[in-house]
Order: sequence, then C-alpha cells, then structure tokens
Amino acid sequence: MNDASNPWPPLPFAEWQDTAITLHMWTQIVGKIRLTLSPWINHSWHVTLYVTSRGLTTSPIPHGTSTFEIRFDFIDHELRILKSDGAARVLKLRPQSVAKFYREVMNALAEMELPVTINTTPNEIENPIPFDQDEEHRVLRSGIRQSVLARSRAERSRVQGVSIALLWQMQSCAFLLGQFRSGGHAVFRAAGATASWRSPASA
Repeated sequence: MNDASNPWPPLPFAEWQDTAITLHMWTQIVGKIRLTLSPWINHSWHVTLYVTSRGLTTSPIPHGTSTFEIRFDFIDHELRILKSDGAARVLKLRPQSVAKFYREVMNALAEMELPVTINTTPNEIENPIPFDQDEEHRVLRSGIRQSVLARSRAERSRVQGVSIALLWQMQSCAFLLGQFRSGGHAVFRAAGATASWRSPASA
C-alpha cells in the first residue's frame, strides 16, 4: 500500500524501459498527426495527448470539413480512430515495431479519407530513427496503463480543477505529465519527482 503522503504508484522503470521507449515513439507518431493538422495554441497545448479513463486521446482533430480523434485504449490494448461521419478503425496494440505501427496508422487514416504527412524524425531523441524505418523498438508489455492512469489519479488527488496532459515531444515523455488550469499557470511534474516547475500564465 502506498503512503498517503506519496500517492505515486510503484513502477520500476528497469522492468519496462523497453516498453516505455516503444510507447514513446507511438505517442510521438499520434502526437505529430495532431500537431500537423491542428491550429497553433500558445504554449503548444495543441500537441498534447489527454489522459482518459482508459488511456490517452488526441481530442478532436480538424481535417477539412470533418474531425477525427485517435484514442489509445490501454485496457483493451487498442488504438481507435474515430471520424465525425461515423467511420472508425480499430488497431490492436501488440508487440510490433515502430515502423509497422506507423504504417498501420497511416494506412488506416488514408482508408478513412484522412490523409496526413508528418515529419517522421522523432523529437528530442538521441540518435533518432525515422518512424518508417524503426524496426528496433518493438517491446510492449502489459500494465502500460499504470504509468499514465495511476499517475493522473495521483495528481488529481493533489490539485483540484486541473486537466492532465501528456507531453509526448519531451525525451522523458512517458513520465512527464502536465497539469494546467484554464486561464492560469501550467504546472508540470515528472512522474515520481519531488520538484515541479511552472510556465508563464496563458496570454
């Protein structure tokens, strides 16, 4: 049982580091889709992925006269692409290379008449491998939702009236959650860290 003063759930990084790297690349692919198609918002809030009760979501993304949303479901191990006209695609989240995940997502979007081209170079990564060429990172272990959902619950218990977002573009994105208040200061906390830091108030 966790001490009430330390709501962070135990998550030994050494045991799931390979999964974290793979998931980081997958979230970068989905995040860059949102980045490419969404209008700019100050402090880059238009690129974040939001925590849901089952994983992560982009929230609605504009595409011509339509919108669509991409959801990571870490309970049923699925990636869901939902379009405003009712079309949907479900991709299984399973051990597979970053390159295969990239191709599956892009093919599904093209089939749904949602074509998009993204910069395939990962952000803020040493020796980055383009997504469409990355056959190296392919590990996916169970229990992913512990790293996101449990941490978001812990943070919500600390601060009232906040939203939780995952900053996929950071090198340590798998462990960096942003809390932000409407019209107020954004607060960021690295999972398990003892310190936080604040961004300037929204303009």
